[in-house]
Amino acid sequence: MCKEGKSIYQKSRLKARITQESASERLHLSIESIGAYERGETQPPCGVVLQMADLYDDPMLAYRHMTEACPIGKKFLPKFEQREASTAVLCLQKEMADVEEHRRDMVAAACNGTLEKLSAATKEVTEMVGAGLSYLFSGKKRTASVGSTSSSLRQKPVKSY
Repeated sequence: MCKEGKSIYQKSRLKARITQESASERLHLSIESIGAYERGETQPPCGVVLQMADLYDDPMLAYRHMTEACPIGKKFLPKFEQREASTAVLCLQKEMADVEEHRRDMVAAACNGTLEKLSAATKEVTEMVGAGLSYLFSGKKRTASVGSTSSSLRQKPVKSY
């Protein structure tokens, strides 16, 4: 998680132009805890990551945490490239068409109970899911004022832990 000397948590905080001191106060954590997370000495709990994502106006931080720090996320969640909305829509449409090409084989395999033999279809579905996530996150760019966000991925404010 500390690739190129900076963790995903530090990169996100720095992009938001928030000091460790300010993050510490606003997240109700010690500066030492923030530093330990950023140095990769300890892993922040999911609730803290959600608070960071909110404070830093960076919903992708939560997803990156799941795919880089969580063994379940590493295994099951697809990686994807965050794109502009128009590009994300086009990529999603392309991936949907690719999956559609496998529809007949998928239906036949489901009827025969041989879904595990559909590696090409599985690959296309995984790519479609990644493209869908890219679309969902496409409108989640950082806003000019830190702390204000229009993210539809967060239904309600995150409480302090």
